[in-house]
Amino acid sequence: MFFVKRSILFVGRLVYRKGLHKLLRVMKYVVREKGEAHLTIAGSGYLAPFLRNS
Repeated sequence: MFFVKRSILFVGRLVYRKGLHKLLRVMKYVVREKGEAHLTIAGSGYLAPFLRNS
């Protein structure tokens, strides 16, 4: 059987302007509709502590 893993990579500044909050909202939808998905976030910015604790 063949499986495709859904992976998304975000690379950029971790600030509100980049729209990362929208990506997190969309990821909830992707997981609900498509099953397993993996999100990797790389970058730095004032949202980093919030993302680590979420």
